[in-house]
Amino acid sequence: MSRLTKQTKLVALVALFALATGCGGDEGIVGPRDVELESVLADPEGHDGERLRFRAFYVGSFELSVLTAALAESYPPQPAEPTIWVDASPRGGCIVTDVGVTWGEVVAEGVFRYDEGGGFGHLGIYRMQLEGARLACP
Repeated sequence: MSRLTKQTKLVALVALFALATGCGGDEGIVGPRDVELESVLADPEGHDGERLRFRAFYVGSFELSVLTAALAESYPPQPAEPTIWVDASPRGGCIVTDVGVTWGEVVAEGVFRYDEGGGFGHLGIYRMQLEGARLACP
């Protein structure tokens, strides 16, 4: 048997073993679950550690990068509480930047984290964070 054939069979056997035993390298990685942001904000502790995808408003400025369910009526818009810290910024046609503030509606995806004592974001003042976030235009 040629050396290439032996290597191919070995690779195939290792792959089959990995699949059969659940050691395929993707354990613990689950696709995001589509949710309404309002349900997450109503029970943040119940969603801690979940990979989620939801629509939200993004607001970013100096030392601010958050997701929120609503914007305050002001110009430029400000986030309404509660807010979720996000270490990401969106790009695209859904985003507006003016007077040093960036805002717009986005689809956010990442692992939701909650801690009643805070500890997230700038100066650790946020109780919620979307870890490893990706923000895209809807």
